[in-house]
Amino acid sequence: METLIDLEKALDQCRQENDQINEAQILIRMGNYFLGQRKWPRAASSFKKSLEIFEEKKMKAEQAHILAYLGLVFWEQAQVQKAIDSFKLSLKIINEISDVNGQKIVEAILGLSLWRKGDWTESLALLKEVLPIDIASIPDSYRVLHSAIEKAVTQIRNRIPAAQMNNNPLRIMQGHFTLAPLCLYMGQREEANTHLLEAELLAKTLNDEKVLGTIPGLRELVK
Repeated sequence: METLIDLEKALDQCRQENDQINEAQILIRMGNYFLGQRKWPRAASSFKKSLEIFEEKKMKAEQAHILAYLGLVFWEQAQVQKAIDSFKLSLKIINEISDVNGQKIVEAILGLSLWRKGDWTESLALLKEVLPIDIASIPDSYRVLHSAIEKAVTQIRNRIPAAQMNNNPLRIMQGHFTLAPLCLYMGQREEANTHLLEAELLAKTLNDEKVLGTIPGLRELVK
């Protein structure tokens, strides 16, 4: 496993040799290292420096990857609108270069980001076009996005029992409502349907008209 010292040495070597392509690749690895350490500003800085090189070299596929990684940095910090903006920029380039497999995963996390923001109608329209996604076909350069979605599923599953212990029906409903599209992305249609039903029951109890108004569209997606 690479250490930060290893990466910094490799980066210095590339800069001494004026090897910008490898410099950018090492910056990506540094960005992912900082992402794993939850050091968001340093992750973003590394990714942005690599993006500058790829823009200068007009390397479109790499630009799309980095913009998606930057979106993930924002996603992890719950800066949802910034994440959406970055995923959209990534998707614009992906469409230009016709990267079908990259398109699917970025569209999926964009749709889930829109759901997280509360733009449920736009999210459903996008997820309807994307899901189900073939997880096995996700390119290696985008696997980190899938890992983030997997982590989100685990985190939200764990929040529901805590909300139940605190007798907080709103948080319970929010958990089920969020898990429905996430589980559908994971290919867990039966669990997605269970969360949908639980969310609907609680939304009726809480008289949450916005959630209830979204349930029919979500049901169409889950069925």
